[in-house]
Amino acid sequence: IFPYTKTFFREPLVLLMLLICGLLIERLRAGGYRSIPLMIAVGVALVGLLLAKASALLALPALLVIAVPHSQDARVRRAALMLGLLALVVVGIFVVLSAVSAFGDRYNLLKLLRDDSASYLLTALQAYLLSIGGSIWGTSPVVLLALPGMWMLLQRREARYPLAILLLVGAFAVGYAGLNGAHWFGGLSLSPRFLIPVLPFLMLGALPVFERIGR
Repeated sequence: IFPYTKTFFREPLVLLMLLICGLLIERLRAGGYRSIPLMIAVGVALVGLLLAKASALLALPALLVIAVPHSQDARVRRAALMLGLLALVVVGIFVVLSAVSAFGDRYNLLKLLRDDSASYLLTALQAYLLSIGGSIWGTSPVVLLALPGMWMLLQRREARYPLAILLLVGAFAVGYAGLNGAHWFGGLSLSPRFLIPVLPFLMLGALPVFERIGR
């Protein structure tokens, strides 16, 4: 995280808060959703994530996938449902605040859509995902290992993180491309800065490859 903080952009903070939020949800899930302190911590982390940047709303579907319980216990499923409702309540509070307070329209992402948004969509996606000079893997080539890593996870019938990673990358790429319109470019200082928050999750997807190499 530290090298990216030297750019003075908000994305490194979103990266940190998103990673903390994912970790807390994973710990809560592993404990069968029985820890009230962890559930409170998840709520606090969600608030911190949304305060870091409004676009963090795009990460919520991936976080909900991470929270999917592995147990068939009805109580566990109810607790997971409560966690999902908690996330929706937090988002709802921010949306309401954006309409009635000094937040303005910051959290109303639909109002950020412009008439020319769609015309830049393909150009932005090509730069974010395919370009050597402007993509997230062009800046951090090691994340390409997430592709075979996710395939290995799917072969083990572990689809939760591959799905979460695809949702996260897709949401941030399409979201920023669609919401920013002509301003889709992240800047010459760090071209793919809009996708920086997904880096830790791409590395999680690459872990099976490192495990295989270690053997």
